[in-house]
Amino acid sequence: MKLYSKLNISEVFSKHLKTFYGRKNQITPKDKFEWVVLPLIISILLALWHAPSQNTIDNLAICLSILIGLLLNLLVLILSSANDKNLKLSEKNKDTRLYLIEETFSNISFAIILNIAALLLLFIFSIEPNPKLINLIDIELYGKIYEILVFIKSFLIYFLSVEIFLHLFMILKRINVIFSNDLKMMR
Repeated sequence: MKLYSKLNISEVFSKHLKTFYGRKNQITPKDKFEWVVLPLIISILLALWHAPSQNTIDNLAICLSILIGLLLNLLVLILSSANDKNLKLSEKNKDTRLYLIEETFSNISFAIILNIAALLLLFIFSIEPNPKLINLIDIELYGKIYEILVFIKSFLIYFLSVEIFLHLFMILKRINVIFSNDLKMMR
């Protein structure tokens, strides 16, 4: 099972989830609402309202590809800042800073996985069904199946997009805290 161990990303998921645990060692109802319920509601409403056009999907795929590269570079930046010898920090501040960097690293890693998952979904959704297969299915049944598939496709695209945006804002906030504190220490 060496191949599986190299592809196993469950540790990224568990470390990312740990960043949501509060003082009582559980995820707060507010976080559950903001990170699960609200994106679900927004995605369902958007999917019911309008399916994304092929042009929108193509543009989203380009944006996700660029974002993956930027997030990978951000991982390198955050790791290089973790070992900054120029900062004069107390042990407590050093531990806090490293803890925050570790959590941010986990969030960025998870955001990369979200982006890759969204990109894979966009690729899968771009595959057209075989016309020979369509001819074998009753046209009315095909129309109903097609509507359901368009809704599911739209929902997943919107849901992952909302999640990606939320994670980007969280990462931005964490990086801002890390580097704002570093800049204060350098003065």
